[in-house]
Amino acid sequence: MEVLDHLVFSFGFTFAKPQDQNRYATVLEQLPRPLVDGTLLLDENAMTLAFTIDAPDRALQVRVEQTYLQLTLVKPLFFVRC
Repeated sequence: MEVLDHLVFSFGFTFAKPQDQNRYATVLEQLPRPLVDGTLLLDENAMTLAFTIDAPDRALQVRVEQTYLQLTLVKPLFFVRC
């Protein structure tokens, strides 16, 4: 999935294929540095993406949570790793 946040930068991330089509919560499998500890929650009304912007000093880390509402287009893209 590709995410574009005009306030920061665009980035991609991976997650396991959803099994439940009504509600899906998972830990993100890969995030680009300096992003860590990502989670994704999908349901029929919203998508919530959360992650931490890492820093050498723990006191400088920032936790970000964004909820996207009124999703108008969802195209399923599934990549198979070989």
